[in-house]
Amino acid sequence: MSHQAAEHHHKAAEHHEYAARHHKEAARHHEAGKHETAEHHVHLANGHQQDAIHHAAEAVKVQIEHPSEGLQVVEVPPTGIVTSEELVKAYARIAAIQGANIGRV
Repeated sequence: MSHQAAEHHHKAAEHHEYAARHHKEAARHHEAGKHETAEHHVHLANGHQQDAIHHAAEAVKVQIEHPSEGLQVVEVPPTGIVTSEELVKAYARIAAIQGANIGRV
């Protein structure tokens, strides 16, 4: 995998992590009755999820443009829509194959 593709994968993983933190904060504020703050965190989480999807797509684009550098396959349904949970599982599977260990946030 090229350095550029790896960078995009790394950024995607970071944004998924940020989104998870904001969802956790949203739940905490919702339980405390701070609904406006909770909505703000949900908004931030959604933004991070979109950024993660963008970086994942860019990584795939780089890999397609440079197939000689290796291609890690992530199955995408015909609709082209992948949930963040499915994407994170795919990243975790690929990371495990490469010897990394990804824990929960």
